[in-house]
Amino acid sequence: MISRLLATVGELSWVWLITDSLRIVNSHLNRRKSVTFMSHLGFVLIFCAEIYSTIGTITKNSLFFTLEEGSWVFTGVFLLTPSIFLLYNDNRRAKGIKYENYLKVFAITLFIYDIWGCTCDVPDNINRYLSEKGEDPSPWLSLSAGLSQAFDACEIDRSWDTWSGYVLWMTGYFSLGVWSCIALARLEHNTREDEPKKEPLLVNDAVASV
Repeated sequence: MISRLLATVGELSWVWLITDSLRIVNSHLNRRKSVTFMSHLGFVLIFCAEIYSTIGTITKNSLFFTLEEGSWVFTGVFLLTPSIFLLYNDNRRAKGIKYENYLKVFAITLFIYDIWGCTCDVPDNINRYLSEKGEDPSPWLSLSAGLSQAFDACEIDRSWDTWSGYVLWMTGYFSLGVWSCIALARLEHNTREDEPKKEPLLVNDAVASV
């Protein structure tokens, strides 16, 4: 349960960086309110996905993991639209090549993720849910029973048999997640450096303005 809560904080912080970077690029290109709204809504959708994931972790019901992954994929499709719009915006070349490179990587990554999510991730979770639904007794727990088990049980398993199915995707996920956070932070830093610096207000100017 603790690992799930830590993952929630990490993923929300990561998604905030992603959506905020899209908003910043939009502010330097078009300042379209629709793009800003979509970036904020994307964060809200992932916030809902984290709620589904937490409930699924507590109850062991794969229906909530299906809703979680479906929300991630839907958000990916949802954010692909403004990224393509900004990529083919007339102002992008005048504002520097770094925005174009960022938008290309962002759009390609979303496209690949959306294809994988629609063809593999979401269907696998649906099949897992249907399989659990037919089991007797049911493997699902109530919220109260799940919370009690989550905080009472403390079992550490380092065996290869338990973790072998998670090594590949978890290594890629957390490695790329860290590097993407660094890249997004650098993008925001470089963007602020490009903004015109305001001249300090001198005392004489302040008196004259009064």
